[in-house]
Amino acid sequence: QGALSNFLNPKTVLVYITFMPQFINLDAHTNQQLLILGFILTLIAVGWFLILVYVIDYVKKWFKKPVFQKAFQRCSGVLLIGFGIRTIV
Repeated sequence: QGALSNFLNPKTVLVYITFMPQFINLDAHTNQQLLILGFILTLIAVGWFLILVYVIDYVKKWFKKPVFQKAFQRCSGVLLIGFGIRTIV
């Protein structure tokens, strides 16, 4: 579903059409260069999302700790009380 969404997304095509030609040598095989640049762009995106998933997984484990949850509840309570006081004033 995500791949189909990306294929049908006009923004992806616009970025590819406007950004990639500046890296193409017209004296060489243009199609081959476009495929290589597309592959590099895909590798960068996959690498970024793998890093993002790893960081989110680490943060999720940290959020599940009771010490963090208690501190978070206290901080958010103080913040909400502060917003309420600010609204009253």
